[in-house]
Amino acid sequence: MSYDMSQFYQIFFAEAAEHLESMESLLLALDHQHPDREQLNAVFRAAHSIKGSAGTFGFGDMADLTHVLEGLLDKVRKGELPVGNALVDACLEARDVLGGQLATHRDGAPADPAAAAAVATRLAALATGDAASAIGAPSTASADAAVFEFVCDAPEAGQPAVLEMLCEELADFGTVSVERHATSSMAPWRLRIENCRDAAAAGDVIAFVAHDVSVLPAGAATGDASWGLFDEPATLPAPGLDDSWGLFADEPMALPEGAAPRQVADDGAYGFFTDLPALASETSPFPRVRQTGNAASGESTIRVGVDKVDLIINQVGELVITHAMLQQIANALDPVQFERLHAGLAQLERNSRDLQASVMSVRMVPISTVFHRFPRVVRDLSGKLGKQVELKMSGENTELDRGLVERIVDPLTHLVRNSLDHGIEVPEKRLAAGKPVVGTVTLKAYQHSGTVVIEVGDDGSGLDRELILAKARERGMVVSDSLGDAEVWGLIFEAGFSTAEQVTDVSGRGVGMDVVRRNITALGGRIDIESMASIGTRMTVRLPLTLAIVDGMSVSVGSESYIVPLGYVLESLQPEPGMIKRMGGVDVLLQVRGDYLPVVVLHELFGICNAETDFCRGIMVLLEVDGRRAAMFVDALLGQHQVVIKSLETNYRKVPGVAAATIMGDGRVACILDAVALVSKADAGIAAAA
Repeated sequence: MSYDMSQFYQIFFAEAAEHLESMESLLLALDHQHPDREQLNAVFRAAHSIKGSAGTFGFGDMADLTHVLEGLLDKVRKGELPVGNALVDACLEARDVLGGQLATHRDGAPADPAAAAAVATRLAALATGDAASAIGAPSTASADAAVFEFVCDAPEAGQPAVLEMLCEELADFGTVSVERHATSSMAPWRLRIENCRDAAAAGDVIAFVAHDVSVLPAGAATGDASWGLFDEPATLPAPGLDDSWGLFADEPMALPEGAAPRQVADDGAYGFFTDLPALASETSPFPRVRQTGNAASGESTIRVGVDKVDLIINQVGELVITHAMLQQIANALDPVQFERLHAGLAQLERNSRDLQASVMSVRMVPISTVFHRFPRVVRDLSGKLGKQVELKMSGENTELDRGLVERIVDPLTHLVRNSLDHGIEVPEKRLAAGKPVVGTVTLKAYQHSGTVVIEVGDDGSGLDRELILAKARERGMVVSDSLGDAEVWGLIFEAGFSTAEQVTDVSGRGVGMDVVRRNITALGGRIDIESMASIGTRMTVRLPLTLAIVDGMSVSVGSESYIVPLGYVLESLQPEPGMIKRMGGVDVLLQVRGDYLPVVVLHELFGICNAETDFCRGIMVLLEVDGRRAAMFVDALLGQHQVVIKSLETNYRKVPGVAAATIMGDGRVACILDAVALVSKADAGIAAAA
């Protein structure tokens, strides 16, 4: 009797990825002088489990490599070999190769057998105590052509300039050429690097300015639709299925014909299928429940696809909209005659809120899923740069919407790399400046006023104001010495701007910071910089807590309705004549308890007719964003309720002052205001008048 093991592949892929992450974090946390025995055992168990399960599914390449790794770790945990940098480096390299092999079986990504053979040789040399041979093991960097496929914005959006800078930055890796497949203006780009000396590092560079990056086999055909770097093809074929490359056929993965699952002698290594009575029957499905706790304690988890969670959230959003529609109808009915109906709707609202909170808690994940990768980044990059750096992290349990977590990884990675390369000085300079030889990079996360704040700081040299201004003038930018520090720091976000004295593999060509800001802005967030010479720099990223549902206050302006996120609202009031001031070139200021606040007049901003123009007959809504306050003038307040966030940019276009849209109870579309942008606009008006 034979079984189709492919139905269990996804479970193995998820479990193996978790073991690899656990292995990396444990290896990085090891004390080389006094290693913790339990940590060593945990690393061994992770490798042991991967080996057994990979063998069960017939993934022999992973089983063979983890078998060598397991042998080395077994000697380490028994005290036969010491823990040192060479050993940890080799184990981390093995973890990376295993990750590549896992991606091969899961996604069809190309594998590099030479890399697996090289790291296996290095591990075997360490296991025999031959450290010299292990250190001198051949490099796994590829000297062949590396081919990347990725998606960028359309050329009319200004993308060619970014691609030109990208090609310049990749020039150190080999000879670069860019091709377009002639399908449509939004077809993927293909970039080829001949004699690439480090395909992994080149891929990291591309990931900063592109998305959907795939690594193709080195021999991938260029296709007859290739063209010069940015030369428009004369004609484009009719749109249709793109079958000319034939590299990404979506076919189910299966074992080779006639191949039997690999048998591994030590069945205690499996760790995945020790409790599988269902395998005894072809008709019994695999129970997709993984016990993570004590059976007696009743703690367990169940794996659910993200798409299923998103579907539930969408349904809850529709429920919120339906409730708003029913409530609007009920408001026109006599509350005495229809008392039971009103009571039922009140109960429905409470239940909807509880359901929404429960579902959102499922989607919220701790930001530690992002933070856990940075100890490795800091360790590898600081060694490459010849710097000594300690990474301090706090707030790892701060929860964030999963959609944000997945998209904030690349911007944060670039900020951390910048802190290491531009911020932290080399040991000699730190000693000369009277600083500790070991620099510090800090990652901190916390929630504040309905937002998640992530800080990336360092105790390095800080930003050089005069150097930034000088570089700006070299680039032909019109700048003044009277610019405030915040405006000067903002110059580093300009495309192509860099203050690096020399170009390195890490940075130097100005590709990155502009992309960081663009990516963060696309998430509805913003980034601020604080810096002091010789003290250090802090980059602060502020993101919305969730991308699904928000509590808001509904306001009217003329015949239009708008939603103000409740987390930014301080209070609302109807001003008296003496509270309205005009001074210093500013159109209008609101005096509130001794403070003068700039006013954003919504009907002027959005060009709305038939709106209230008398400030004393309308309503002022006071907003606060990061300690900055402003007033917003509207006709009236309509009420407070939950709204479902719908992307306006995806379905229409970006509108200044508007963050998103929602559907109201009567079926109309209402804009959700961007409170951060409105307050910034008000502050800019005062600054211009000054």
